[in-house]
Amino acid sequence: MRKCGHSDTAKKRIPGMRQLIGILALTAVVGVSAATAQKIEQEKEKNEKINALRKDIAELKTKLAQKEAELEKLDPQGEKILDAAGAPNEAPLRSLKELARFKLSNLRFEVPAPGQQALLKFHYELEKSGEFPWPTVVVRTADGQQRYVAARLGSRALNPLQDKAGDLAFGLGYVRIPENTKNLEVFLVATDKRWEDENFRPTFKISNSVVIGDLGRPLQLAREWTPEEAKMLNDPPPLSPDPGANRTVGKDTKHVGLVEALTPANRFADPKKRPLVGFYYSLATFEPEKDKKVGCVSQLSPCYHERQPSYGLKREMAKEGYAVGAVNLKTNPTVTAFQLVYMKIKPDGTLDTKDSYTGEWIGEPGPNDKEGVVTGNGRKVIGANVWHWGRVFALALVLE
Repeated sequence: MRKCGHSDTAKKRIPGMRQLIGILALTAVVGVSAATAQKIEQEKEKNEKINALRKDIAELKTKLAQKEAELEKLDPQGEKILDAAGAPNEAPLRSLKELARFKLSNLRFEVPAPGQQALLKFHYELEKSGEFPWPTVVVRTADGQQRYVAARLGSRALNPLQDKAGDLAFGLGYVRIPENTKNLEVFLVATDKRWEDENFRPTFKISNSVVIGDLGRPLQLAREWTPEEAKMLNDPPPLSPDPGANRTVGKDTKHVGLVEALTPANRFADPKKRPLVGFYYSLATFEPEKDKKVGCVSQLSPCYHERQPSYGLKREMAKEGYAVGAVNLKTNPTVTAFQLVYMKIKPDGTLDTKDSYTGEWIGEPGPNDKEGVVTGNGRKVIGANVWHWGRVFALALVLE
């Protein structure tokens, strides 16, 4: 009987326990759901903050781009850059970023001594280092006429503006302006001849304008590039390496010609190991004896690409797929003529001596000239060593 009593009591307790378990489970689920909801809400707030920050960053980037665009409309000295469409024809271009730039100030007239010609002087400072062009001083009068003054400026006649700061001075007669001139504008420009073979010769303003008196007209500001100019300026022609710049690059062949201690050598060696595909040259005459003129090669420099600037020289160049492998020379005692031997470029960059052709003789060789040859015997030619003093005296090739 007692067993049955205990069993009935247990049976009565089971529903209560089940209810309690259900309540506990529901409480746990509700707790988990609340924690999950809180976590979702926190994640949502976090994402909103991140999105807000991203929006702020995007707005800052937009403002920065706008400011940079505004700065592009100013030259380094703070002068406005004119739109290409509305600028006067004589306006120089906005400068290239790689060019050096100068700050001019204190434009003035000075008379060194009573009765002497007045000088026009101004102070310059190198404001930004960069590639150093050959500068030209532009003197602009109140009538808008511009005079260009190049060379023999300052204390270093052969290379003006080499110092970081100084004064330039020159006589009014040299600038071709009257003594009674009172109103002037002066600034510096640099003309880049790299595109000259492509009928493009850009002139850049590389300083601010400095004024004396009252011009009665706006300053000569630089102008923006046209789309056509921008396309060319952003794709400059490849250049030859500077002479003497890469002394440890390559190995020279034996030279042909006259080499003396006083004859300077212009050694061109390409650090990129481009193959030599031709030469730029000029011809002239000299008098070894009175009333006796002899032809000679007056200039000779290597060519690596068909777009490489000629700077007024003539060019002899290989056809596609070939490069210079040897040079025949005639000397007496300077180089009077040369002939290029072209060889097929093999896949490994060396030259195929069995697949070659020879160009024409260039120059005016004499009947008593000596003949020699400089050759790499199939090795890749990456430059030339030219002994030059007014005319070419000797030549060697530079091999990879």
